[in-house]
Amino acid sequence: MHTSSSPSKGHSKISQVFRVTAGNFLEQFDFFLFGFYATQIANVFFPTASEFASLMMTFAVFGAGFLMRPLGGIVLGAYIDDVGRRKGLIVTLSIMASGTILIAFVPGYATIGLLAPALVLLGRLLQGFSAGAELGGVSVYLAEIATPGRKGFFTSWQSASQQVAIVVAAGLGFALNQWLSAAAIASWGWRVPFFVGCMIVPFIFVLRRSLEETQEFKARKHRPSMKEVFGTLAQNWAVVIAGMMLVAMTTTSFYLITVYAPTFGKTVLHLSTADSLLVTLCVGVSNFLWLPIGGALSDKIGRRPILVGMTVLTITTAYPALSLLAHAPSFLNMLCVLLWLSFMYGIYNGAMIAALTEVMPAQVRVAGFSLAYGLATAVFGGFTPAISTAAIHMTGDKAAPGYWMSFAALCALLATFALYRRREAMTLTPAH
Repeated sequence: MHTSSSPSKGHSKISQVFRVTAGNFLEQFDFFLFGFYATQIANVFFPTASEFASLMMTFAVFGAGFLMRPLGGIVLGAYIDDVGRRKGLIVTLSIMASGTILIAFVPGYATIGLLAPALVLLGRLLQGFSAGAELGGVSVYLAEIATPGRKGFFTSWQSASQQVAIVVAAGLGFALNQWLSAAAIASWGWRVPFFVGCMIVPFIFVLRRSLEETQEFKARKHRPSMKEVFGTLAQNWAVVIAGMMLVAMTTTSFYLITVYAPTFGKTVLHLSTADSLLVTLCVGVSNFLWLPIGGALSDKIGRRPILVGMTVLTITTAYPALSLLAHAPSFLNMLCVLLWLSFMYGIYNGAMIAALTEVMPAQVRVAGFSLAYGLATAVFGGFTPAISTAAIHMTGDKAAPGYWMSFAALCALLATFALYRRREAMTLTPAH
């Protein structure tokens, strides 16, 4: 039986949402900084004669962090399914903080030679490993504390917290751009936001330690061992792969409109750094507004209509929109096009997070969610900046990233049909 929520209960839910999503903020904050300052990081750690080669090496290291996500998703996800949401999320935060501190303090290539890029890579791998289970752990925690009939709205705050990170990171970048010269930013200024990230760590630890375990996890009679989690995941491999394709649309569009956008604005459209950062800041605000709307809408009309509608819209409009921008590059056009892509991403993802927690078997919910999300980010999202850079370089078409986004949306559309057909078949089949 569910009793009606008292004001104090509502207040405690808000504080739980805030405490659990704060760690998510830190993880995304660092990821964006790496994308924002890709050009500066390329010069400090990967100096080569060719700007393209240097940038590609930086984006490859950025992508390498994502290759660790599926591994982190399985290992840490299984750990969270075993020991509980609270304990597990404190562990993911510790690993993430180590990676952040490493990247902030590593001296450049000119000082310590090859050890510099090697340590930056290690920092990225640690961040990727922890992020593999962080998103899944937070999403499942939110799904398990959600009030009945509002799971979409609750889980959408996992992604919404990441948008706050974009806004803060872009805001910091914009401010530094106003205060420091380009030379100062290139030599040491780019590190300042990373130091800010390090300063936030103790505060987030305090918030995480005060988290309560979810009632749903406490009520569970059986806690699966790592071996059982792996066994259940192997049995449900088709659901995990379909889940990965469902996330493909989210992760590709997300990294395209946030992490890659400033580089795209500067190096491809030749707009100013300030303009590119300002657009990214607006995109973060737009995402933040659309995500809960998408989640709440999916609670009202169902997840499937939104997933289908937004993927079809992306397939038909992503390339034409970017093509329009490539032919008439300006601050206003970049803002309009990216806000359109942000609308499709936000509404889709608001429904998708809840849908993904629902299709995973309950006993491996964190591991299954994390593995699907991690695989999608490794295969699609993490390499979006590198694929976009390479596609433009190879084809000479500045709108080429639009093809990549449409392909990811097509994968998500097919996965939506497959997963919901499977759910209907399972509902109609009587239990043995």
